[in-house]
Amino acid sequence: MVALVVAGVAWGTSGTLGTLLVAATGLPFLSVAGYRILVGGALLTLLALALRRFRPPRTRRGWGRLVAVAAASAVYQLAFFSAVGVVGVSIATLVAIGSAPVFVLTADLASGRQRLRPRLVAALGCTAAGLVLFMGTPPAGIAPAAALLGCGLAVIAGAAFAVISLLGARPEPDFDTITGTAGSFLLGGCAVLVVAALAGGPVGFSPTSAALTWVLLLGLIPSALAYAAYFVGLGSQ
Repeated sequence: MVALVVAGVAWGTSGTLGTLLVAATGLPFLSVAGYRILVGGALLTLLALALRRFRPPRTRRGWGRLVAVAAASAVYQLAFFSAVGVVGVSIATLVAIGSAPVFVLTADLASGRQRLRPRLVAALGCTAAGLVLFMGTPPAGIAPAAALLGCGLAVIAGAAFAVISLLGARPEPDFDTITGTAGSFLLGGCAVLVVAALAGGPVGFSPTSAALTWVLLLGLIPSALAYAAYFVGLGSQ
């Protein structure tokens, strides 16, 4: 439980750190999204090497898991940081994180792992009401159509995160948590940066001390630390 709380707190810093990196470099949010998991993947690779547990997948199932996590991570970054650019950090974070458990619970109900009990109905009702309240009043200066778009992107991010959670809750023997997540982030980060470049935005920046500080913290706290803690928490449930 402590690991899951650490992960949640660390994730909450992603929008703020991303915004600070945008201010320091002038990069678009799509490029920042790519750097978040690319740097996080590099840091997790260094951790795996330092712990002498760098174990790349050797089977098709292991590589399949790595690619699946990479794809979900890329979709999450693209949708989340696009939402931040439209509706701001607070709304995007609350909607993305708030909607993810609903998708996980829906998948569990559909697969028969959970049964719809009164407590779950109450929890779903409260979550739905909360999300509607978050999305119901657009922030100042944002048109209703733009607010709806931003919240929709945040919901897509929540769905992508739910996929990551469902995969993480079902261990794959040939997918080492640290090494596999590192590889997924490296692959996903490269994919996001390619999309950012194709979208016409710059992906390079001047390596000033402020820029390097924010990009390192963005990769360290809401990526490497958060996901490492989250998968440790999932493994103990």
